[in-house]
Amino acid sequence: GQVLAGERRDRLFQGSFLGIMLVLVAYNLGMFFVVRESSYLYYVITLASGVIVWGAVFGLTSELLWSSRPTWDFFVPWINIQVSGWAGCQFLRTYLVTRRHFPRVDKMLKWVAQTSLLMIPIFLLLSGSSGVLQVWEMSAGWILVVVGIIMAVTIFAYVRRHLLARFLLLAVSISATGALVTSAVVFRLLPVTDLAMHAGQIGGGLS
Repeated sequence: GQVLAGERRDRLFQGSFLGIMLVLVAYNLGMFFVVRESSYLYYVITLASGVIVWGAVFGLTSELLWSSRPTWDFFVPWINIQVSGWAGCQFLRTYLVTRRHFPRVDKMLKWVAQTSLLMIPIFLLLSGSSGVLQVWEMSAGWILVVVGIIMAVTIFAYVRRHLLARFLLLAVSISATGALVTSAVVFRLLPVTDLAMHAGQIGGGLS
């Protein structure tokens, strides 16, 4: 009885999360086509890759998208984690117009974004020798570095009184907190609870 109740609760949560994220993706994709501002597109890629990551973690992608290829769920998450890191840096560059306001910061973000993409073939090569679990941990470790950099740049922009930084700082703080809590569970630094496991999804949906 408790197991079935837990499964129903998890299904309800996953359905709510997917619904919210699909609305956000559709809205921001529509805004991109209307105003042709690239920051909307990068935001959509960040959201979509994040949805795929969480979907793979909780078994939704193998159930709904590639049921005949369940092994893809071992590789899809950490590939999309890196895509999300790349898109997140690109979003920050375009949204804050760092090339104009903070040229040095812009160069750093560009380097971090490119490095995130470079990690994909490196991790693919390592997955054969080091194992999928180790690659998962390395991928999660790198994305925590990316999240930290994005958070630091957002704080920097806020301190420098960038007009768009205030609300961005709030959104990034919520998302980063959720990602850190779930990552702490992955690295066995926090006990496994429903709230801790879903913290990353909650943060992503709220931001």
